[in-house]
Amino acid sequence: MYGVMLPQGTNTNIWTFVGPGPYTTAPVNPPWITWRKPSHAKMVFIQMVGAGGSGGGGSAGAAATVRGGGGGGGPGGIVKLLIPAMALPDLLYINPGAAVLGGASATGGAVGASTFVATSPGTANGQLLGNASGGGSGGVGTTSGGTGGTAGAASVSFAFAGFALSGTVTGTAGNAGGVGSAVPTAITFGLQPITGGTGGGGWTAANAGTQGGSITGGGFVPSATGGATGATGGDGGDGANLMSNLYGLASTGGAGGGAGGGAVSGVGGRGGHAGFGSGGGGGGAGTVTAGGAGGNSGPGLVIICVW
Repeated sequence: MYGVMLPQGTNTNIWTFVGPGPYTTAPVNPPWITWRKPSHAKMVFIQMVGAGGSGGGGSAGAAATVRGGGGGGGPGGIVKLLIPAMALPDLLYINPGAAVLGGASATGGAVGASTFVATSPGTANGQLLGNASGGGSGGVGTTSGGTGGTAGAASVSFAFAGFALSGTVTGTAGNAGGVGSAVPTAITFGLQPITGGTGGGGWTAANAGTQGGSITGGGFVPSATGGATGATGGDGGDGANLMSNLYGLASTGGAGGGAGGGAVSGVGGRGGHAGFGSGGGGGGAGTVTAGGAGGNSGPGLVIICVW
C-alpha cells in the first residue's frame, strides 16, 4: 500500500495516514487510499500536511576558501477542514505526500510531494477537497551558503459548492528552511506544528568553521542540535516525530550538519532527517573531500477525526 495507517490504540474515531519514502523523486501517479465515513459520524475534521522538502548538500573546496553549508528543506503546507458528515460522500480518497532523500555533496535537495484528499481518485479541481503542497528543496551550498527551502503552499478546492458552504477551511504555510552559512540560524518550534530544517555549517577564508543550525523545541517537543565542527563534521540531530490523541501532530525539521576539515581534508556532516511534514537539515561544508549530504524530508500525512 502506498500510505501507512498509524495504529490509533483504542480510539476508533481517529485515522492517520502517512506517506511513504524517502524517494529520490516522489512518484507522479501514486495509488489512492480509500476511507469510508462511519455511520455514527456527525462532524468530520480533516487535516492535510504536505511532505517536507529535503536538505541541500554542503559544498567542498580547498582550505582557506569560503565553503557554504547546504540549505534546510521547507515544511509542507497545512490544510484543515471541519465539515458536517452529511455534506461528505461515503468514500473519500487519500493520497499522503511522499518524503524525499536529501541532496548529496554539492547537490540541492528535492521538493516534497503534495498531499491530496478527494471525492474520487484524481487531482482535478472538481475532485479535490484540499491540497497541501510539499515543501521546497534546500539549496546546494555555495560561497554565500545554500538557500533555505520555501514552505509548501496550502490550497483548497471543492468538488461542488456544498462543501464550501457547509464547512470551515483554513490553509497555512510554515516557516521556510534555514540558510546554510558561516553562522546558520536556529529555528524555534512555535505556532505551527511542523518546521523547516536548518542550514549546514560552513567555513570562512580564515578556516573558521561553525556547527550546523539547531532546532529549538519547547514543552514536550525536544530540541535537535546542529552537528559540531571538526576534522569530520558532526551529523545534525534528527527532528522530532510526535503524534498523540492528546496533542495531535508535533514535528520538527532536521538540524544542520557541521563543517568538516578546516585546513586539512575532511567531510562535512550530514543534515538531520525530519519528522512528519518537516524539512531535512542542510549538509555541512567539507574541505577538498566532500560536503555533507542533506537530511531526508518528513512524509506528508492526513489525519481524520469524527464525532
